[in-house]
Amino acid sequence: MVIARAEEDGSKQVAEFTAKAQETFDSVSKPLAAEWEATPEEEKPAAIGIISFAVLAQIAIKATIDSVDKIPIVAPALEFLGIIITGGYAYKYITEPEERWVKANE
Repeated sequence: MVIARAEEDGSKQVAEFTAKAQETFDSVSKPLAAEWEATPEEEKPAAIGIISFAVLAQIAIKATIDSVDKIPIVAPALEFLGIIITGGYAYKYITEPEERWVKANE
């Protein structure tokens, strides 16, 4: 026989998370709504078009990356190339202190 009981801490954590998520959503959506209302009516179709194009471009990019990732030799080669480039930058910035100083003060 299995007896399950709800913990009060769990529901308290869910309530805290929900409140924080709602607060974050409000802090993001209110400025966007204000900006949308401030946009002139003749520019709203262009804004919708640009946003739609950006979403479609992201979908196309994901499809392209997924297609390239399925090619057997390309995916591991690109991963290896990424590791080499990352290692090169890390080595450069670890071994040359003046490079760190320049990047930190930009």
